[in-house]
Amino acid sequence: LRRRAGPTSKIPIRRRPPRQDAVRGRAHAANGRLRTCNGPETVSLTDGPLEVTIDLRIDGLGKLTIDGGQRNRIFSVREPAIFEVIGMGMTGGNASDADPPHGGAIRGAVGTEITVRDCQIYGNVTLGNGGGVNSSDDLSIIGSVVTDNEADGHGGGVSVFGDALIQNSVISNNSSGNRGGGLALWKQTLVENSTI
Repeated sequence: LRRRAGPTSKIPIRRRPPRQDAVRGRAHAANGRLRTCNGPETVSLTDGPLEVTIDLRIDGLGKLTIDGGQRNRIFSVREPAIFEVIGMGMTGGNASDADPPHGGAIRGAVGTEITVRDCQIYGNVTLGNGGGVNSSDDLSIIGSVVTDNEADGHGGGVSVFGDALIQNSVISNNSSGNRGGGLALWKQTLVENSTI
């Protein structure tokens, strides 16, 4: 599916910048401390997901991958956070034992806003919805690849219950046990310059 929206196609996605730019450049948070990445690095989660409860932007500069080890969801975003993740790989996320069991790599609760930019989300699983990403509110995926994720519920790659923007992205080779192998969408969606 390729679709280019006309100039009148607009989706009212909230846009307020994150108040907190806690992790930027070649640094990332580990156990509450700031660490510097000098080259490509993979960080393995061993003790549950990374909980996001405040507005937060993480920029991995294309050098950082977080691996859930098929034991943990990677990011759990709670209300009222605005979360933006840039230039990062997310793999090995598994939300099958989480409560609720949605979003193998990222789960956003109602009242959150998530932006995924220049990221690769691959090899994540869940028993619920959104093998790669599950958002109960608004979601933007820009310049990213979502591939090889699995959900027993809806949306093998992505499941969105709010408004969605998919722009300059590829969503491929995902599978679900219910609706939407690639995407499961419930509200207004703008797909632009993307392959699904």
